[in-house]
Amino acid sequence: MDATTPGTAQGTTRGTPNGTAHRTGQATTAGLPHEPALLAQALLEAWARAFALNDPAAMPPLYREDAAMYGSRPELFCGRDGVASYFGSLAPRRIRRVRFEQVQASRPLPDILAVAAVAFFEVDELAPIAMRFTQTWLQDARGWRVLSHHASPRLMASGTPALEAAPQR
Repeated sequence: MDATTPGTAQGTTRGTPNGTAHRTGQATTAGLPHEPALLAQALLEAWARAFALNDPAAMPPLYREDAAMYGSRPELFCGRDGVASYFGSLAPRRIRRVRFEQVQASRPLPDILAVAAVAFFEVDELAPIAMRFTQTWLQDARGWRVLSHHASPRLMASGTPALEAAPQR
């Protein structure tokens, strides 16, 4: 499963977590699948499209007001302000693609989706960076949004971050 850089702003295409542009504040879940694996794919692809915009303002609308997040920094970021702070602290980059593999998803309750995957971030001209990636999504009146997010480098046996082979061009 992968998502490439979109040609339109996050939230304006079918299959976004909330089914509509985040600027409108009118969220629906129309068009999203019910089956956990397919729902996880749709939500992760929407997350990847927003991330690929390289716009820190595109990310907070995907998160709940009470979200907790560990990104690639050691600090815990809480709430939408924390999410905005985290994504705003990332260096500008050219994101070629974010793809997800080994996706596992479960719906312990109808309004909760737990997802675990390996995310490959293809940034600038670097080899893809492999990250362990977990998210808990909660559905409410505004649609599906991230409640909990954790990303950390996938390490090799030596303890160093796993960098994948450079993509073929």
